[in-house]
Amino acid sequence: MSLIDRLRRPSGSGAFVAEIDGLRFFAILPVVLDHAWWTYRANVGDPGFALESPLGRVFSAGELGVQLFFVISGYVLGLGFFRAAKERRGVGLGRYFVRRLRRLEPPFILIMTIFFVLLVASGRFGLFDGLGHYLASITYLHGLIYLEPSPINTVTWSLEVELQFYVLAPALYAIYRLEPRLAQTLFAGGMLVFIATAYLVGDFYLTLLSHGHLFLLGAAFPLLGRFEIPARLAFVFPTALLVYFLIEADYASVWGNLAKIVLLTAIFATTLGCAPVRRFLSMPFLFVVGGACYSIYLIHYPLLSAFSKIWAATSFPGGFAVFLAVAVVVVLVVSMIFFVFAERPFMTRSAARKIA
Repeated sequence: MSLIDRLRRPSGSGAFVAEIDGLRFFAILPVVLDHAWWTYRANVGDPGFALESPLGRVFSAGELGVQLFFVISGYVLGLGFFRAAKERRGVGLGRYFVRRLRRLEPPFILIMTIFFVLLVASGRFGLFDGLGHYLASITYLHGLIYLEPSPINTVTWSLEVELQFYVLAPALYAIYRLEPRLAQTLFAGGMLVFIATAYLVGDFYLTLLSHGHLFLLGAAFPLLGRFEIPARLAFVFPTALLVYFLIEADYASVWGNLAKIVLLTAIFATTLGCAPVRRFLSMPFLFVVGGACYSIYLIHYPLLSAFSKIWAATSFPGGFAVFLAVAVVVVLVVSMIFFVFAERPFMTRSAARKIA
């Protein structure tokens, strides 16, 4: 077995689709860059540019990366229900939920437990004061109970939103059983309803209310079946991706959400249907790193926070650019080790390949 085979998602599990993992790379990258900027500013000093500057826009797109993850999740989960609906197979809901928990919970509980113990040991938390946050966090209820992200690992708010979608996702099966045009109409209408709801409730980003349209966008793609986009339109992918990461991440903006729908549709359509884009996203470095995005996401923020404090205490020269280069390598190495030993062993057949 080659090194790449050892590092990527296990191909026999149904979880590995090279271009989708390659797209995940472009979802996790802005998240890491965003938090590298913030932790450097908080613990070391001025990075040398403001987020409002043209360069700063590159380092403030983390939330847009998370929203791209939501579209990918909608597609991956939706594809499994779509196949079951078209094959007239029943949906084993019990096995579906067990499979999702078995796939996601072990690395999640492990890393949250490690961070909780470290916070208690360092005096940041009292044991009993922090226990409520810990229990709410590992059950994906922190945002609903405390109305704020978990102080143990603040980025896990998005995993709580994903779980809300996982719970509702089996309803997609009924939609996929409908006549295709009717199903497409329901998806489009559902996206508009969620966009309107996000506008009405405001920037309430801790629940599915602010993100449902993104999951539905991904879930609508299986209805298109296999399609081909001419190679001459491959430029649409980098263009749409760049424009997407330069817009505001405002969850409550109607026009902003409509613009994101258009751009994400272009990004996802070229990912699935344009051969040059598929070949690009299937480059080993992209799909290996993208395939480990869950481990990277769980680890990167606390690791960057700790690393930036060490960096400040040791007074390394070179400014933010040197810090960023070293920090990205540290995050990548630690995350890949965690992925290989704590996440990859739990990757079995995903909901995208087998539900019932």
